[in-house]
Amino acid sequence: MEPLRTRLDRLRLGVPDLDAATAALDRLGFATVPLGATGWRGVAFPFEHLEFEPATTPALAAVGVVDTSEHAAANDAAPATREVTGSARLAFAETPLAAGELPLVRARTLTPETLRPAAALRHPNGALALTGATCVVAEPEAVAQALAGLFGEAAITRTDAVVAFRQAGATLLLASARDVELLHPDLTCTLDDPVPAPRIVALALAVADPARTAETLTARGRPVRRRADGSLGTAAPALGLSLEFHAAA
Repeated sequence: MEPLRTRLDRLRLGVPDLDAATAALDRLGFATVPLGATGWRGVAFPFEHLEFEPATTPALAAVGVVDTSEHAAANDAAPATREVTGSARLAFAETPLAAGELPLVRARTLTPETLRPAAALRHPNGALALTGATCVVAEPEAVAQALAGLFGEAAITRTDAVVAFRQAGATLLLASARDVELLHPDLTCTLDDPVPAPRIVALALAVADPARTAETLTARGRPVRRRADGSLGTAAPALGLSLEFHAAA
């Protein structure tokens, strides 16, 4: 089978308190958009987005990749829609892909104007793109083998016990709970024992100006850690995440 040609399209994250998560996103300087009458919230960027939905415990509900091949439209599942506001509809197509315990879907947003109005892309914290995420999984190597079967070995990099799944412009790191704590020694979210897997515990975002981002977060009462490489770190307990902001390439 020819390897799939895709890029990261969405991460769908479950949060125990959606209202608290929405308030936390605002304090962190993200513009949010409604993703349905149920109150789901989204954080949009030009080529990818985050979705937050209610869940009993923090969990990864879906990793969506968009097909960039010439057969993209033909590979879509039957479209689904969600009512957003008034007559607005958010239409999308998702097809599950077999990736072990990773909830991977081939996805496409059919109404980008609903998801990405101009105001939704102007984040006060200066965020421009989602460039990476760290995901706790129970069996990283099993997921890596499944991903290699779909995307080819060139999309997978193994370093000790950590697996990097590379998409255009973004990298998803897969590791066990123990190795995630080694990978992120300043991780501030609580990893339960046993950790519910899969679960996203950290996000990396490109920003236009890290200094301006630091000023914005500080003004909003968010403590910021300045790292040796020039990136910024901050905690988002209501989201169950640690965030890294780095200068856009």
